[in-house]
Amino acid sequence: MPVRYEYWVYETAAWTEVYGNDWHGQTFTPGVAHRIVKVRLRIARAGIPTNAEVVIKATDEEGKPTGADLATGTINVLSLPVDLVPAPWTYISLSTSPSLSALTKYAIIVRCLGNVDNKIYWNEGGPGYPGGQAIVSLDGGASWLFNPFDFNFEEWGNHWYHLNVKGVNLPYEDLDKTKELHIILKNLSPTTKSKGADGAVKVKIDYEPAA
Repeated sequence: MPVRYEYWVYETAAWTEVYGNDWHGQTFTPGVAHRIVKVRLRIARAGIPTNAEVVIKATDEEGKPTGADLATGTINVLSLPVDLVPAPWTYISLSTSPSLSALTKYAIIVRCLGNVDNKIYWNEGGPGYPGGQAIVSLDGGASWLFNPFDFNFEEWGNHWYHLNVKGVNLPYEDLDKTKELHIILKNLSPTTKSKGADGAVKVKIDYEPAA
């Protein structure tokens, strides 16, 4: 089940308009490596903007977006409110789940086609998030500038799975005296793994008896 990793939640009455070549983003720095699967943003709309999406990108040494999109997510604009107060938070699922490295800066970018009457609003949260800041591009992503505040955002993902097996009756040295095996499962391929038809994840344990 996805869990929330990096976030900044500080709702204000200030909103930024996103449309056309005016792209806006928020950089963030994961404290723990994980696969990002969705984001949650406090956004609203005016009119009906098109091609609205969220993009995840890596950043360069200056903390500005660079390279190809790591993941994208389509924003269902018709589900967004047209009233700014109160504006609920919206989840946007990503098309892929790229691995994010710990202590490495990334960017969440919101963009759409539109105009002054058809656009997306993103709620500003004031400054304070320690792992990044708001960014803006006025030329469709060709160049980026920093804004002196942070957007309200949450990024959600999956971490390594932890499996604790209790009551193990094996001839092994129980260093912590818990009679438990602590196993970390890591998906080493880009293919998502699912539980079996019986609803269980099966783990095979091979061991050598103590001499």
